Amino acid sequence: MTLLQKKCGWMALLFLMYASPVQAQVTSNQMVSIPEKFKPVKLRSALPEATVNINGLKAVLIGAPIDGDGGSWTVSEISNLKMTAKTLRERGVNVREFYTPSNSWSEIKEACNGAHFLMYRGHGVYDGDNPPKWVGGFSLKDYFASSETIRKELKPADGAIVMLYGCFTAGNSGSDIGAIDEEEASRRVSMYAKPFMDIGFSGYFANWYGDAFQHFTANLFAGKTLGESFKAYEDYNQETTGIYKIPSSSAVMWIDHDNWDGKIAYNNAFVGYAGKRLTDLFSDQIASTGTVKKVSDDTGTGSAIQDKSTVKPTMTYLTDLEKEVVRELNAVRSDPPGYAKHVRAMLKYFNGALLEYPGEIAIRTNEGKAAVQECYEYLMSASPIDTLKPSKGMSLAAKDHVDDQGDTKNTGHTGTDGSSPFDRINRYGQWLT
Repeated sequence: MTLLQKKCGWMALLFLMYASPVQAQVTSNQMVSIPEKFKPVKLRSALPEATVNINGLKAVLIGAPIDGDGGSWTVSEISNLKMTAKTLRERGVNVREFYTPSNSWSEIKEACNGAHFLMYRGHGVYDGDNPPKWVGGFSLKDYFASSETIRKELKPADGAIVMLYGCFTAGNSGSDIGAIDEEEASRRVSMYAKPFMDIGFSGYFANWYGDAFQHFTANLFAGKTLGESFKAYEDYNQETTGIYKIPSSSAVMWIDHDNWDGKIAYNNAFVGYAGKRLTDLFSDQIASTGTVKKVSDDTGTGSAIQDKSTVKPTMTYLTDLEKEVVRELNAVRSDPPGYAKHVRAMLKYFNGALLEYPGEIAIRTNEGKAAVQECYEYLMSASPIDTLKPSKGMSLAAKDHVDDQGDTKNTGHTGTDGSSPFDRINRYGQWLT
């Protein structure tokens, strides 16, 4: 039976929440393990040939201790990462590898600056409760990198891709296989993925099989979208996958599972922008030129969005609506007289104070045509000015304040923690006045 689940209510609250501050973190008490009889169930296909060539891509691979620095399990997962590193290098990617005991967080986060791929194999992190109240982060050699640490300290390339192996990353932990449902698996995956999506990652892949990262990577470089690459791996099963839409975004979350002798194991998950390709995310071919599309003067509803704008597909920290707002503002700024024609086209749809577009509900205005005419005349005499370029740090700082005020119904510039706008911006990097 196909499981197609479209859930928005509780998922909206789930995906928009931030992990609560915590005082202690623990690794999962039992690592994820695939039963021996199921390991050879499927013969993995050969890696597809690369068709995508993008210069300057960087990857960071982290192999954390599982059963000690030199334990057989740790060595096995590091070997899986090395296979992926080879695949990345063959496709021209600059790879940095951090295998325990070389797990210095300061070196890892430095290497992650501007990185396009981040991959981790190790223990999952949670609060120690069963079921856990929160999950998320990396369990490194002598250091926990929490979700909040990841959110505040990692500075990846816009649109970066993360791949994780560990308890809770795809739903189950090693100790509760067969004991949780899809709702609980979805909650965990959403919580684990959120800090990465908050800082501009475009795709989150989580899978328990050793060669999964290698196949995901090879399919991405074969020109497949993020979603197609996830589905191309042979552990994916459409009939067992729950599908969720992330509110206020074009991102999705897919939760897949295997059946191991009657026990359901949630061990395969994706969160992100399924329709994006590497060329969409990382090809630097979009420049700011101020060129504006021809405006529809028949309906007055045509958009003056720029053909080549400062809004790039990699700016995944903005919602689709936010991107449209920036594009529209830049269309006005780059060519005021051209945009004025778009404004003038609105005049013929006024009936007194009512704005009546064909087939749409009428909008009652306060000033009617007079305000539109005044705007038109001003734009016709205005000179072009520089376009706006979105700032990731400022955007995320503003989002923090929106989320804060949405919870409390407060207004003003001061956060509930006493923060000013400058305090919130400083959390995401340096800025100049």
